[in-house]
Amino acid sequence: MTSTEKREFKVEFERCTDGIYITKFSDIPGLVLETECFDELVETLLAIAPELLESNLKISPEEFDNVILHVYLTYENAGTRKGPRILVEKTDERLVAA
Repeated sequence: MTSTEKREFKVEFERCTDGIYITKFSDIPGLVLETECFDELVETLLAIAPELLESNLKISPEEFDNVILHVYLTYENAGTRKGPRILVEKTDERLVAA
């Protein structure tokens, strides 16, 4: 990867009917999260994503400025329909969820 090449990763979480947030899909190998609080979910994601990117995809810390993390949230309804996706915007010094 060149120093200016952008790498984009998608992470999708789902809020289950019992209120728990779980990882539904992730482009980041090894990323599996579950929590009761959405803020904690995002905080944990931004804390562990760099380690997983480095160890599993060999992306060096110097390249983290070129990493874009797209975070989506879906809600599980009582029936089979899903709620809308919500794009989360949160900035970290090394990763940006856009």
